[in-house]
Amino acid sequence: GQKISRIGPLATPAQVYPRTYELRNLERGLRERGVTESTVSTLPASTVLRRVEAATEQHILGAGRASVVDLVSVDDQAVGYMRVGTGRENCGFCNMLIARGIVFKTRDAALFRQGIKNSPYHDNCDCDAVPVFSGKEDETPGYSEHLEMQRLWKDVTAGLSGKDAISAWRKYWRSRQGEDVGTSLPSAA
Repeated sequence: GQKISRIGPLATPAQVYPRTYELRNLERGLRERGVTESTVSTLPASTVLRRVEAATEQHILGAGRASVVDLVSVDDQAVGYMRVGTGRENCGFCNMLIARGIVFKTRDAALFRQGIKNSPYHDNCDCDAVPVFSGKEDETPGYSEHLEMQRLWKDVTAGLSGKDAISAWRKYWRSRQGEDVGTSLPSAA
């Protein structure tokens, strides 16, 4: 019979095609961060190392994340994705997206600017997106953290909306973390 995992029914191998992870994807990530053959000798070594680390981390994590996406894409119990954080690099912007909950139709929409692959909201972002399955929302890893962040959003932004709410949220996180990890919150309409 069909195997059942902790996150729902698994697809049969015939339904999911293996992906290839090419080195040019890592090279593109380095170029996007300004690390090229012509610039590497002009940048401080610490800057190059930090940028190479960020590009490599995105490339390595991408393979595992893509496997989850492939399996979820053929699972009719999946209702969407929720952004989750590890707590290591969660900035105010990441926490705002975590507070939103199960609103993302794709993993890319949950993790990347305008849903564009390999365009994270900021370098070293360690957030992930987890699939959410019908009737098992409260069993989803990170769901209780989402509820806590949602409660915090309501408390911090009580009586505010739009730009004022985002400004209050940003101010709250800056007071807790000392910075906003270099992200820009999008303008609210």
